[in-house]
Amino acid sequence: MIAGGLLLLFFSDKHRIVADGIARYASLRLLFEQGTLSDVPYSMVGPIFASPLYWLDRYVGPPLWWSERYNSFVFLLGLGLLHRLLRPHLEPAALRRFLLLLVAASMFGRHQMDFYGEVFSAVLAGASLLSLGAGGSAWAWPALLLSVANTPATLVGLGFAALGATVIHRRWRFLGLPLGATALILAESWLRRGHPFASGYEGNAGFETVLPYSGLPGFSYPLLLGLLSILFSFGKGLAFFAPGLLLPVRERMVRRAPALWRGYLLWLFFLAGMVLLYAKWWSWYGGWYWGPRFFLFASLPASLALAVTLTDRPRGIAAGLFALSVLALSFLVGVTGVVFDQSGLEGCMANGFAQEALCWYVPEFSGLFHPFVDAKPLVFEDWLLLALTLAAFVRLAFPLAAETAARSAIAIRDLYRRLLVEIRF
Repeated sequence: MIAGGLLLLFFSDKHRIVADGIARYASLRLLFEQGTLSDVPYSMVGPIFASPLYWLDRYVGPPLWWSERYNSFVFLLGLGLLHRLLRPHLEPAALRRFLLLLVAASMFGRHQMDFYGEVFSAVLAGASLLSLGAGGSAWAWPALLLSVANTPATLVGLGFAALGATVIHRRWRFLGLPLGATALILAESWLRRGHPFASGYEGNAGFETVLPYSGLPGFSYPLLLGLLSILFSFGKGLAFFAPGLLLPVRERMVRRAPALWRGYLLWLFFLAGMVLLYAKWWSWYGGWYWGPRFFLFASLPASLALAVTLTDRPRGIAAGLFALSVLALSFLVGVTGVVFDQSGLEGCMANGFAQEALCWYVPEFSGLFHPFVDAKPLVFEDWLLLALTLAAFVRLAFPLAAETAARSAIAIRDLYRRLLVEIRF
């Protein structure tokens, strides 16, 4: 199922270079065709690794076919790296579940179809922090610095994770991580825009709409409103798009390996820093995009938490039903992102995005739930993806569903017997 899912995603016709991805790819072309560095706000750290694909497009073709699949290659390599890092700490069944969830039941399926920078940053940061949880490897530091340099807004997340690693390992050296990433970010700005503090985002703002804080630049959004929106909005909230974060897993992970729990904690610290920073950013929602674009990283801890929960299988009826609900919602995330995207939601862009907030907050206009209201016609590729997703869901859900159903039947039988006894007396 993992291999089949990766093949379907890789050869899908849905790959494209759009929006910010156009500017990132244009920076790559400008470098190779004119020998000039672009001054666009987006980092070139991630796109530069797409260089081999750029040359394949030029000499093998068809045009853009290879570059459009850049994030698919990054995702595939990331899965291999995560498998290698987790193999000493997770039993094979739990590890397979984790990888299958990332492929079929997370935001990665949708994100690997674009030329944006989130996949590169999420994969490198996730693998590096796992390594740091186990004490660190020689490659973890530079990989983590490249990840943050590619998405400078994750610098606060790195700061949180560095503090966490310092406390966990009782070594001050981890505090050098945010300093190194800051130096890389400033160096790229200096090299490309002529000044270390010229980010390219100066004066950046969105459209002014009926919303009271729209049209303001920079970090102008109220923190509390940003936090509530990032965590709980129907169209962008992590509670809906990364529901595995809601599962209690400390005991399950510590029992397997303390290093696994430490890596998971560093993931949560990193994510918490990202949430706090983006909550103040005027574009906390990630622009015109299916789901919470900036928070792809959340899929890693969410999928790991769900994988260990499904492997251990909760014994209580309520806990089992909750885990099954989280699993179903996770697969809904995977299938709606890949198959339906934002089809039928174009009205949110009308009149200068005046109605875009409907796609953030209203369930009927959420990319996650809109297919139940107005589903697009499906093509053969969509049916294949749906079939694989359903098969994967049944495979993961059946053991827990069967046990929960059996416990529920026993509980109902016992309740019935008690009621009969009470009626007799």
